[in-house]
Amino acid sequence: MSRTLSIWASLLAALIVATSIYGGYHFFSPIPYGDQWDGELGFFKDLTEGNYAVFWAQHMEHRIVFSRVLFWLDIVLFGGRNVFTIVANYVLLFAVALVLWREYRSGHKESHPPLLVVGLILGFLLLWVQAENIKWGFQSQCIAVYLFALMAFAQFSRSDNRPLRISLAMLFCVASTLSMGNGVVAFGVMAIQGVLQRRPIRESLIVAAGGALCALIYFHGYYKPILPIDPAAAHISLIRLKFFAAFMGNPTFFAWNTIAAMISSNAMDWGTWSLKISALFGIASLAVATVVTVRLFAKAQVTPYRSFLIASYGLVVASAMGASNSRWMLGLGASVSGRYTTPVVISFAVLALLVLDVVTTRRTRLLASVAPLALLTFTALYQSQAFEDNAYLYKWKLAVLGQKIGLDHPEYDATIYPASMHDWFVANANFAANYEIGLYGRGWLRDAGVVKFDAARVDQSFCLGHLDATSTDKGVIHASGWATTAGRETLLIVLTDAEGKTIGYGVSGERRLDVSKAVKMASQDAGWTGFANATEGPISAYVYQHGRFCKLP
Repeated sequence: MSRTLSIWASLLAALIVATSIYGGYHFFSPIPYGDQWDGELGFFKDLTEGNYAVFWAQHMEHRIVFSRVLFWLDIVLFGGRNVFTIVANYVLLFAVALVLWREYRSGHKESHPPLLVVGLILGFLLLWVQAENIKWGFQSQCIAVYLFALMAFAQFSRSDNRPLRISLAMLFCVASTLSMGNGVVAFGVMAIQGVLQRRPIRESLIVAAGGALCALIYFHGYYKPILPIDPAAAHISLIRLKFFAAFMGNPTFFAWNTIAAMISSNAMDWGTWSLKISALFGIASLAVATVVTVRLFAKAQVTPYRSFLIASYGLVVASAMGASNSRWMLGLGASVSGRYTTPVVISFAVLALLVLDVVTTRRTRLLASVAPLALLTFTALYQSQAFEDNAYLYKWKLAVLGQKIGLDHPEYDATIYPASMHDWFVANANFAANYEIGLYGRGWLRDAGVVKFDAARVDQSFCLGHLDATSTDKGVIHASGWATTAGRETLLIVLTDAEGKTIGYGVSGERRLDVSKAVKMASQDAGWTGFANATEGPISAYVYQHGRFCKLP
């Protein structure tokens, strides 16, 4: 049976890791999204103006110093194209998995097949339910805060060279705090870890004192963000407790919705159960963790390894409590936000490892292996979403194109930044263009608004395509068609009037399955849309590539 479970775990983990990595590729865009406009570009803008204090500035409740270092590196060393920050998200998740594996290898009491243990660790840690934290380059802090905290708990659990271990543990707690605000709580959790291990009380007092000092520094000049209260949330009884329970089972919400989407609309509305299912799993997880921890402590069986696992789970509980207190006003739906999935999958992984380490009979060992594998299999249903349609990314291209060429389309801008703060988007986009950051420094977006049509550089040998339609709305021409070349890069389309004067630009990347089926060399995203200033007479469209123009009939 152990062989079967090992194969099950390893194959499932391989599937999860492969599909989650593919998902990052599939949904990748070099265009900043959401908080990246002010949190990365706006942050770098402040740095260029000499405001280095912005490293310490609040982002909501958090001081995301670690992530800001990554943002700075992304722009300075890698051009700000989002690749580095997204790769960093994967590296951080694998690092968490490595910490769990190393602690298991060095401290487990009950031995289990390595493939089973590795499968559970990698499977939970790389689940695509974390898509928001994986595919968005701004989210590294949501992973780093737990990585550094787990490293702290690992150091604190060691019995050798206590002064060094405690010093390193507190240093990692500081790093956790510099990732997100809930990192401050890691000190308190670690102090409790010392009590569970029955370490000398002075060690827990030292940690608590260090945490108090860190908190004093952290909260100096701090302001509490005020969030509007959802009227519906104000009338939900015990909303904080319900929020907490749903948070602790967060990933199962996404898996259950995947099942609901597969069921016929004539069946009962399974989707309405999603929050309840999430809360039930959250309560079950907390119940198991509580029972195991209490029994281990009562029997003086909390080994260093087990204390590490309990502390790791405890930090997730503390984070859930913090989120329940600070986000309940957004409604219960906020409890299953994608950004909250990472701590919960960590809690699932460490709880599975903890239970595996305390079971001894053949029957309980089997149950302790099958239960987390079943949960992992259920949650992995969401991996199918890694293959979902990514056509919305094309609207992001149109947003930055329109703004760059002076024909802004707020309806597209709203897909990458809140419409209520449109002026901030424009200011940060102009800054990125001036400093040639990311796409603004190379390729089609750099050339948009700059390249002018030159009849002497027309070359009809390198493209196929067509100008399909034009329409005029509020003094702006909207043109569309399709284009393809031997390469697969995004193409800039230059629009001209009847006299050959450049009047606008377009960009390829729109889904055109009809074209890909009819034209052998065309990709599925060969479609293009462009914007131009209104003009009398017909317009022409040209593909611009490597200094040459190719007319689209």
